[in-house]
Amino acid sequence: MVFETTETLEKGGRTYVIPLKAELASGNVGLSEAESEFLIFVDDLSKIPTADKPSGIKIISCMEVNDTNPLNNLCFTLADSGKPLIDMVILFSANINYNNETGKVFVYNNPNVQHLLDNREKYLKPLQDRGEYRLFWEFWETTTIRGGG
Repeated sequence: MVFETTETLEKGGRTYVIPLKAELASGNVGLSEAESEFLIFVDDLSKIPTADKPSGIKIISCMEVNDTNPLNNLCFTLADSGKPLIDMVILFSANINYNNETGKVFVYNNPNVQHLLDNREKYLKPLQDRGEYRLFWEFWETTTIRGGG
């Protein structure tokens, strides 16, 4: 199946729906109506401007996500070009911890950061779909790492 962008689609925040019905071609597995009918919602993002600026300057947003939605970065655009103001988003912060019982280092994400990572499609993918967004989550050393060797 191939989907192509066409100039006849209207821009400006419209969402298009592609109805899809699956049928079993062979075998004896049955599909209920709920399992065989789908609606695919599509936003044509091909005409959205990239975050590249003629000056070459990159703007980075390092944000605490305990009480702020990273999608707020999409609200800021340049007046003349409509390009996104923010080029990169850093989610603050993951923690590098040391487990004394296992003797191993591990990364711990606080519940707010973990929620964003677990719900990537909702909170992070829209940033990446806008073009040059890159997402990082900052590692902040919270304990002294000790180990043999």
